Amino acid sequence: MLGSVAAVAPAEIVSALDAFVRSGAIPGLIAILIGPHGDAVVALGRTAPGTVVAPDPRTRFGIASVTKLFTGLALSDLLREGRIALDDPASRYLPRPLPTFSGREISVRHLATHTSALPVGRPGEGFAAARWTSPRVWRIAFRRYVLRAGSGPLAGVTLDDLLAFLAETPLSRAPGEQREYSNVGFGLLGQIVGRVDGRGWTGAMRARLLDPLGLGDTGSWDGAAPAPIHGMNLGVLNWAGGLVSTAADLAGLARAFLHPPPGPLADAMKILLTPAWHGAGGETAWLAFARDPASGRPYHTGMNHAFLGMDRDRGVAAVILLCGSLDENEALGLAVLDRLAGGHAVFPKPRTVVSLPADVLARWAGSYRLDADSSFTVIPAGGSLAVQFMKDGKKGGAAVVCPENDTAFFCREWECRIEFRPGTGGAPDTARVRMYSFDAAYRRESSSH
Repeated sequence: MLGSVAAVAPAEIVSALDAFVRSGAIPGLIAILIGPHGDAVVALGRTAPGTVVAPDPRTRFGIASVTKLFTGLALSDLLREGRIALDDPASRYLPRPLPTFSGREISVRHLATHTSALPVGRPGEGFAAARWTSPRVWRIAFRRYVLRAGSGPLAGVTLDDLLAFLAETPLSRAPGEQREYSNVGFGLLGQIVGRVDGRGWTGAMRARLLDPLGLGDTGSWDGAAPAPIHGMNLGVLNWAGGLVSTAADLAGLARAFLHPPPGPLADAMKILLTPAWHGAGGETAWLAFARDPASGRPYHTGMNHAFLGMDRDRGVAAVILLCGSLDENEALGLAVLDRLAGGHAVFPKPRTVVSLPADVLARWAGSYRLDADSSFTVIPAGGSLAVQFMKDGKKGGAAVVCPENDTAFFCREWECRIEFRPGTGGAPDTARVRMYSFDAAYRRESSSH
């Protein structure tokens, strides 16, 4: 749903967005910039390499974790009705109990504010992995458990399966002590929303949000062709990151937050934007939105390709959907939003791929190990490095990483950065790997140079 397309996008914002397309970092993007005088639409590049199709406001995208805004708003509507309370034990609304810590139960509030102490559940964390409390599990078991070829993510895993597994998974700390982003927790929250509403999550979402706001292009993807860009179905955890939408619909949602429609949704939106958790160190959390620590503006990102943020005081919002993936997605979205609000944020710039001699690339070829179970191998691949991660002797994720300089490499397709460090004093070389929240140093165990 588009508003009045009357505004002209600021030239500096268009230039900053276009820099990532011109550099080849992404094939294209669609952005809708909302202001007091109407919407400005910025469509750049193509939907995919090798096509001439340009993205537009009705191009369908998987929006990943921006889904949480819809789940959180539906929860807020149930809170408004008094059909559920934030401090209710979450297990009250599920067919099996969730784990506890020293008798302390996980509440609805804990699920909604990412303070449940449940597994993180980022892309790559396997349902059947042994150590859910380890952030690297998501990366290690991704292909084995989550992306089963042809069957979709978490294929065959039921809510009962998940709850049975969690019942045997001890929490590492008390719920409510610390905020740690958890797709598992928010996916369970979506299940609770559907069960309390009585129509299932999809029915609740349609009746409470999508139909009243006129968001006709938003819904779950059933795997039918043509696939949306970044399309993903997370099965039992779909309500944490499995929605498909368009820039036009997301702009309609953002506009509703800026100018709440008369009726019950206005009260639900007020609940969603009220701090619902206060940490011992003074930090706060809302029910679904993240909060820019510099400005306090509410926003959310979807992996590294979707962004929705707003400044309600100034009546501006930004929706950006990328036809590729960028580590800089969050920083880019926040900078665009700040400029719309009259700020002077510095835009991130595309990473520049440099050309390295073959002997420099070969310098880092070999095998690197994190622990007894986890390792990766590196081989030169043209002007880049091909990396294969291993878990328990079996192949996990793979990436081609491009050089920024002699020691730092990054992946264009998904968030993966590797910085090699030469060993000193007889110590082996190390490789620091960063993926999503995972950050660890591997030690070289063999070399091919």
